[in-house]
Amino acid sequence: MKEAAKIVVGSCLVYVAMAACSASDGGFVPVDGNEGDATAIGDDAQGGGRMSSDKDSGSMMSTIMDALTDPVPAAKADPVSGSRLKTQYWNGADGSKQAMSGFYDSMLGETCYPSTASDGQMRCMPGMAGVSSFGDSGCTQSLALVVGCGTTPKYASQSVAATACNRPQTTYYALGSPFNGSMYYSGTPASCTGTPVSALTAEGYSLYTLGAQVPASTFVAITVTTDP
Repeated sequence: MKEAAKIVVGSCLVYVAMAACSASDGGFVPVDGNEGDATAIGDDAQGGGRMSSDKDSGSMMSTIMDALTDPVPAAKADPVSGSRLKTQYWNGADGSKQAMSGFYDSMLGETCYPSTASDGQMRCMPGMAGVSSFGDSGCTQSLALVVGCGTTPKYASQSVAATACNRPQTTYYALGSPFNGSMYYSGTPASCTGTPVSALTAEGYSLYTLGAQVPASTFVAITVTTDP
């Protein structure tokens, strides 16, 4: 692309040089390609006026060259990967390329997305199973619901509801072992209702216990910035 731009700009410089030569004979130099609207640059206009015109032409050519050969600064051309979070792309068979919405956490081996962690910090959080039921009749032992198809996630999460001044905060747990009870429960300790587990498994779901809580600092912190 730069070579082609040099050819174009070189042609322009030749035109400017020819115009300057014709001006030295006391002729007229057309303005905007219209011979009827011309400016005299004769012997009476020698000196500062002609030198200023040459200087302006050189400055204009330099500006055109910069714009043609470096139209987009490299730093803003593509999203930037970090030491741990890597940008992922959709790649079309026709050569097209577009950044995906999430990152790939190279340490955890997981795709992650911005979310508010349990410490209130925005972090890149991986996929997880939601905690939606309980394994005991008192509704105190939380269980994670996992979809039967696809890859079983490594984590389960519980979210604290958002308030007027705070985003919902998500606490992560390691996914435990498959739940082997025959009943699961929903509700509150004051009103806890049981349902046969077979009702879930028939629809392709399974239940898991929760492991240890995962520290929020396990996940990479993220901040939001805006280009000037």
